[in-house]
Amino acid sequence: MRPVRICVSFFSLAFVAGISVAADSTNGDDKTIFNRLAEAGFTLQRASTGPDKTEPAEFGFVDDINNSTEFHANFFLHYRPVSLQPGYITISPSASVEGNLSTADTTTQDAWRFRGGTEFDIPFGPKVNTIQDPLDPTFSVRVPDNELFASIDAKYESDRDFRASKVTAEFVVTPTIPSWAMGRYAPIFSAHSDNGVRFRWRPFLQLDAGHTFDPGVNSKETNETLLRIRPRIRAELTFDVLKKALRMKGATAFADFEYVSLPLETAQNDHHYLTTGIDLQLTDNVGFGFTFSTGEQAPDFAHENRLSGQITIGFGKE
Repeated sequence: MRPVRICVSFFSLAFVAGISVAADSTNGDDKTIFNRLAEAGFTLQRASTGPDKTEPAEFGFVDDINNSTEFHANFFLHYRPVSLQPGYITISPSASVEGNLSTADTTTQDAWRFRGGTEFDIPFGPKVNTIQDPLDPTFSVRVPDNELFASIDAKYESDRDFRASKVTAEFVVTPTIPSWAMGRYAPIFSAHSDNGVRFRWRPFLQLDAGHTFDPGVNSKETNETLLRIRPRIRAELTFDVLKKALRMKGATAFADFEYVSLPLETAQNDHHYLTTGIDLQLTDNVGFGFTFSTGEQAPDFAHENRLSGQITIGFGKE
């Protein structure tokens, strides 16, 4: 077996970090391009994670010594403009592009994912939070601390070279229950956030239903009618004590497990995929990290065991 060297270009990292902290001198303020994109409603992270902004987008390469070098990029660029709020429910149009690109892989069926649809934030449970109307100091309402996030999207999937063509309706739902550390960080080991470790987790249920117009190369979904049932759970630890000791902006470890059921397929119709990693934030927007993944990921379901190091870039609000 050939040795594999996992590398991150720190010259590139330093260059991007310089961009992230540079001031916009033309307007006389200190807002970076990342700040401006976030204020406009954009979020950049590694993958779709519902209402949370978690690990940032990754850009890296793997060098198989004396054999080949693979460059890869995993990113989720999300746009959520002005929201509507009829009553307690928040309704937001959204659009996104998700890329899982590799110079060594031209067959992955979902190297590109394009989405457009609507997101809903729906409070439920006891009314515990008081919200003050900024325009009317005499008016305030009590709303639930718990929320249900749901999204309905039209989604287009294709391989890296746009040979495959799959169109689905995607439905995602996940609750936020702060008292269970679900969707909100809770301290462990220390009640002080700057000296301890915080934990949160979140369950998801995703349904995809649609049609394959062109299967592309080596498609594992043989039925033209697509139906995927995708329960998923992710957990995160953020190490505030390490962040403080190393004078970084953040240190986070995560694990994300997904099970996929394909009830319309006659061949193997259940798969699983685990992704774990650590992200070290050097600035508000730039850092570096390591990711390990194993299993079969929808929709190509080719088994992989992959370890990579990468530069990370992220921005947006959580």
